[in-house]
Amino acid sequence: MKAIFLILAMMFVANIKAATITSVQDGDWSDEDTWSTGTVPKSNDVVTINHDIILDVSVTAKISITISDGFSLSSNTKNLETKNGAYLYVYGTLTAYDLTFDNGSDVKIFSTGRVNVKHNFQNKNNSDDVNIDGTLTVDGNFDNGNGGVITGSGEICTAGSYSGAGTTFGRIPTSTILAGSCVRTVVMPVELLSFDAKMEGENVSISWSTASEKNNSHFEIFRSENGVDFNSIAIVSGSGNSTQQLSYDYTDVNIPKGTIYYMLKQVDFDGKFEVFDMISVNNETAEETCDMNVNPNPCVGRCEIVFKDCFEEENKNAKFIFVWHTANLSCLHYNPW
Repeated sequence: MKAIFLILAMMFVANIKAATITSVQDGDWSDEDTWSTGTVPKSNDVVTINHDIILDVSVTAKISITISDGFSLSSNTKNLETKNGAYLYVYGTLTAYDLTFDNGSDVKIFSTGRVNVKHNFQNKNNSDDVNIDGTLTVDGNFDNGNGGVITGSGEICTAGSYSGAGTTFGRIPTSTILAGSCVRTVVMPVELLSFDAKMEGENVSISWSTASEKNNSHFEIFRSENGVDFNSIAIVSGSGNSTQQLSYDYTDVNIPKGTIYYMLKQVDFDGKFEVFDMISVNNETAEETCDMNVNPNPCVGRCEIVFKDCFEEENKNAKFIFVWHTANLSCLHYNPW
């Protein structure tokens, strides 16, 4: 009975110490004049930020921090960590060096919210109440641990690697997400059905089709001879918005010999874009055969030379040397086909 009473007493004392603090002006986190109570927030305080606050010290939140829309909490060198059961609500902008969500954190980045992590981000094991409807940008590495679940309709972009067995926007494990890429749950503006290239004579016929389009400004076609260095060769207008299957094509001329690589880029009206998988086509032209017939043969007087299965352009300036002993060659007629 005494033990239960002691625990309740400790909880009561902890709650008494918790304070509700609101920013009253722009300033540093560690400056007492920044806050409504005239004191610097402690880890177990309820903090609301209604101004632009510089995070000049690393902060651990045990109760809650709310960043209101249009305001910010920012630092390129200091860290922010939320403990088990703590709330972090971001309507405005949060910038921190390292950002860590401990097990049981309750994190909401709303559609207006922007979170920038200058180093590494970690969502620890079993932290499954993290919702991102805004954007999270990580300059370093992104780690979503075992049992970690991140949901929402926003976007996460990471310059480094993705790691962890947790679920990130439906992708499990998180470690399967390509390093240096963005991940989101929103429907892509263009649903591509096919993208093909094939030789047609001396040219390459490029074709693609879409099942639906949204906000689609145009497509851009890129070509490469080594699969690494690509150059833009054409822009084809998109159809804006469509819910029916549409087909597109482009003919690439003056093709160099060898294996040619193509990539297709789709661009929205607002400048956002998506690049689809690379395809290739082989332009190794088979060795050409060219038959020459002389009629009559042997040639006496006037004779005709006929080329079969030859390209006229390549043979129109052909020269011939005849060697004879007694016959005189009076005329030579050249027929290139």
